[in-house]
Amino acid sequence: MDIIDHAATNKVNVEFRDQITTSNDYAKRRTIHLVRRTTNRIRFSLLQEFMVMRKRLRSVNNNQAASLMHGFDDILNINKLAPINVRNSIHDYESFLAKFADNPKTTDDCFTPKDVYEAVVRYVGTVVDLSDKVILRPFFPGGDYVNAVYPENGIVIDNPPFSIFTDIIKFYTARRIPFFLFGPGMTIVWASKYCTVIVINNNIVFENGASVACNFASNLFGDTIIMTAPKLNDLIFSCPSQNVKANLASYNYPPELLSFSQMQTICRGGVEFSVKRDECQIVKNLDNHPKQLFGEHILLSSAKTEEKEQAKALAREQAQRNAQEAAQKRAGVLLENGMIPLSQRERRIVERLNQNK
Repeated sequence: MDIIDHAATNKVNVEFRDQITTSNDYAKRRTIHLVRRTTNRIRFSLLQEFMVMRKRLRSVNNNQAASLMHGFDDILNINKLAPINVRNSIHDYESFLAKFADNPKTTDDCFTPKDVYEAVVRYVGTVVDLSDKVILRPFFPGGDYVNAVYPENGIVIDNPPFSIFTDIIKFYTARRIPFFLFGPGMTIVWASKYCTVIVINNNIVFENGASVACNFASNLFGDTIIMTAPKLNDLIFSCPSQNVKANLASYNYPPELLSFSQMQTICRGGVEFSVKRDECQIVKNLDNHPKQLFGEHILLSSAKTEEKEQAKALAREQAQRNAQEAAQKRAGVLLENGMIPLSQRERRIVERLNQNK
């Protein structure tokens, strides 16, 4: 299983493509300059670009085009190029990313933690046999996935820019290039028009510290539209890079203890509740607490504790009513048990789907 990214070839390909349409002499000089700077791996990609352009030039019936084509044949010495094995063209992705460490970054840049990426590759390996595959990573700052080299045994496993995610999915689907891609968390459902949406349960913490809601998109699952992937979820969130939260102990406190957050909950429900000085005492901790309370709390009398519990219950009920009314107002329709009802057209769709079984 090999991994290729196309960063090293991208600049040469773009410059070569720009210059090949210019004057004969300048293009020759520029091509000589570029070829001298390239390694065998880059020359392989450059050769592919040249072969395509040579076919185009041969279709043009004029002496200038023929001369230009002839000149490039001499410059590149195509017959003298050593054969290059794509499977051996492996690039150290981490070393490449290190070159961009000091550059300004956006949410579209390369922040995938190494252990998360490796976990995703392991999961994909349970779906398809990767032993004879070339894993491709064409997405990097300034990269050009459209003009990257995609061998027949290649599979794209990468974290692409979410800002152009639609274009990327359409591009790979139309060309039947196998892919398994990181994708946006909540807006990825549309991708099910073209491929399978794979759903995990948590946000992924990237190398810049951002916690981003992510799911995945792939064309490796046939006609499945959407699916959960608990195994992928477990693989990702067992990674050391994702264990960013401290394992804080959870404690249940006695009802006689009133916290500031409980007062906020009661207030949010629109319930008035107050405590007099002779009904409570301010405490900084409980004698049996193994550690210490966070901030000062209020210890209530038994009667006031019962009143507080009633206020909390009323607040919860009122909060539910308020949420339902707000949702109904936003929806502009009469809700049924707090839900937007299906229309007659949608019910007919459900009935048709039921008949397919």
